[in-house]
Amino acid sequence: MVLAPMGKACKGLPFYDHSLAFRNRQWPATFEPTFSFFLPQTAPCCDVVLILESQNNYPYQNLHLRCRLGKGSTPTWQETFFRHYALFEAETGQPLGKEQGTRTRHTFLLMEKRQLEAGQCYTVTLTHLMRTASLPGLCSVRVVVRNAEAQSTPLVAKSSRAASRLLLPKRLFTLAKQSP
Repeated sequence: MVLAPMGKACKGLPFYDHSLAFRNRQWPATFEPTFSFFLPQTAPCCDVVLILESQNNYPYQNLHLRCRLGKGSTPTWQETFFRHYALFEAETGQPLGKEQGTRTRHTFLLMEKRQLEAGQCYTVTLTHLMRTASLPGLCSVRVVVRNAEAQSTPLVAKSSRAASRLLLPKRLFTLAKQSP
């Protein structure tokens, strides 16, 4: 658990920004990344942003997550919610995030314009619901908590509810497009 005590955040600067790298570029099913942060007394409503970095050869189109939000230094879970994110275009197999060499950065909104209680410690825990073994090809996960009112342009795409729920390898989408 990492606490980031911060004073009053300047306009546009995040209250919290922390990244965890996955060993061997794999997210084990038993590992639940946990991010703990303290909101200052002057905290307005917040956005909680998830930034996921994957290798370009990540074998699945989607990512299914269980997110838990807790309050206090030993969190009691206030809220559990599920998110589905499309990482690749269903028809072409092209990454939906921003490519950077052999990696792709995907940015999603976990919570939008949430009024969290100021002067409190919060914990966000993520669990992938994709496999019972490790999820290969994921390099890191990052959580950013920012002032929702200070953002003039959206940073992220919302979760894709209309995207395919199939967990097929990306290469199948590429092969399907090349077939006559």
